[in-house]
Amino acid sequence: GKKWHKSYYDLFDKRRTSKSCFGDVLHELHCRTKRVEASFASKMVASIDPKQPVIDRWILPHVGMKLLRLGTPDAKQATARKIHADLAACYRGYLRTADGRALVAEFKKQYPSKEISKVKMLDFVIWKTEKSKNSPKRLNSFDTPCKHDRQTNLHSRA
Repeated sequence: GKKWHKSYYDLFDKRRTSKSCFGDVLHELHCRTKRVEASFASKMVASIDPKQPVIDRWILPHVGMKLLRLGTPDAKQATARKIHADLAACYRGYLRTADGRALVAEFKKQYPSKEISKVKMLDFVIWKTEKSKNSPKRLNSFDTPCKHDRQTNLHSRA
């Protein structure tokens, strides 16, 4: 409701002038709203620092990760912090592969006048891939850098 939106945008206004750590934003948003909002916290951090990944319903299934749906707020926050860190590492790893470099090159070719971080390019391609019924479910070789520690952050029920 209105109170949640005011809390979110007040926090965004407070944080927008400097790079903010995902865990700090997640914690402060929880203190203000009494809700663990990993997706909204990640979107705030990514809006401030475009090199940060977004946690959302399109990205997480693509990389085989899930947020904790049940549990204490502390457990949910710990899982979300780990997922955010793992997702950032996954993106860095993918963007170093031949497929990742090709994705960036093609994105720049298609949108030459746009100044977009490589992380946002990857977010956009995943969103498009996940939303399109005719696209393959995974980008080539994207799965490999993300598998390393996947089981440790899959704490939600199936």
